[in-house]
Amino acid sequence: QATVIRNSIKAKPQSRRLAFGNRSFNGKPLLIQRKLPDYRIDFFIALNKACGVRLCYWQRPFHDQAERRQHLPEAIAFPGHSGASTLRDCIRLISVLLATRPAEVICEAASGFPLFWLLVLLRPWFGYRLLGWGHGINNRDWARASVGWRFWVAVFAMKRLQGMILYSSERAEELQRRVPGLPVYVAPNSLDTESFCRHSHALSSAALSPADKKLRLIFLGRLIESKKLDLALNALKALTFEDWEFRIIGDGPLRETLVSQYGSDPRIRFLGAITDPVRLGEELHQADLMLHPGNLGLAVLHAFAYACPILSCHSGSATIQHGPEFELLDESNSVLCDAEPSVIAAQLVLLNGNRPMLKKLGEQAREAVESSRGIPRMVEGFRKALRKIDQTDPESNSLLVAL
Repeated sequence: QATVIRNSIKAKPQSRRLAFGNRSFNGKPLLIQRKLPDYRIDFFIALNKACGVRLCYWQRPFHDQAERRQHLPEAIAFPGHSGASTLRDCIRLISVLLATRPAEVICEAASGFPLFWLLVLLRPWFGYRLLGWGHGINNRDWARASVGWRFWVAVFAMKRLQGMILYSSERAEELQRRVPGLPVYVAPNSLDTESFCRHSHALSSAALSPADKKLRLIFLGRLIESKKLDLALNALKALTFEDWEFRIIGDGPLRETLVSQYGSDPRIRFLGAITDPVRLGEELHQADLMLHPGNLGLAVLHAFAYACPILSCHSGSATIQHGPEFELLDESNSVLCDAEPSVIAAQLVLLNGNRPMLKKLGEQAREAVESSRGIPRMVEGFRKALRKIDQTDPESNSLLVAL
């Protein structure tokens, strides 16, 4: 059964890689991506199939994905790292624009990304419609409920776009309030949660959950300061019950320090990074609760898909800056508290004493993901944006039409 589930998660549609500069693809939308993380590949394949969007990306540092990249249709891959040579990157981008003549270009709308500014400057010459993609309001500004100078620098460019695609409906509403007249679209940040949820239901049907009463806690993420894992580990010292375990999945620069400080307790297990989706799903399925005090991101979707509720801390508390996925959390599927070990410990004691409520939180967490997330919904957000700007043609007469 595990083999079948593993194949259903990993199976990818076959497609062929097309050569750079193939003129038969003139006019197709182009998406500029600085990095190509593994979790984005399924989305880009689906986006190309649904909307014809071609991906333009830099190969490194994700050079271990050569096999999976073969499934990226019509992709244009630049060698090396994005930003290693701004001049070289600019020349490459211009050559791609000349070769493909895209009707629309989608790019990460980051003030620190030089090619974004280049695309803004070149738009009158090439006549493409330009869509920004990203947070709109970064996590730091969102956490402190005020925007800094970087936001207003980005707004200068946003006003010259045909629209913005955001991960979060809450940030989309705030961006529209701060920048009236800017077309804003929502493509909720997603993973392949459909496969995760199918796997979760299969594990539930197979009754693979542990039968003992131990409180099983799990952490999933990079071992870095912003995740505030030390808050969780210090909270465990204050627990008034002994029957618990904490399984930590992930790697990072703080691993050695954390292991030396807390690894002597056999109930705390540092498992490292887990890349096998079946094994990771089994770990999440067997957990009663994700204990993740610090910055939350896509781990929310992974945990919720496996009916694993989350105990985290309020945004803005102890410099915590959650990602847009945090908007999924509410009292029906998670527990939020202040960023203090004693407060976290008190919440764990309460949850341990009410297992039916803990199970109900998990069920509602999975329902939240099933009803609002998934790659098809993310693709639909991009489709709506492309369809909408295609109905308008603001100043799109190219100055290079004769070339």
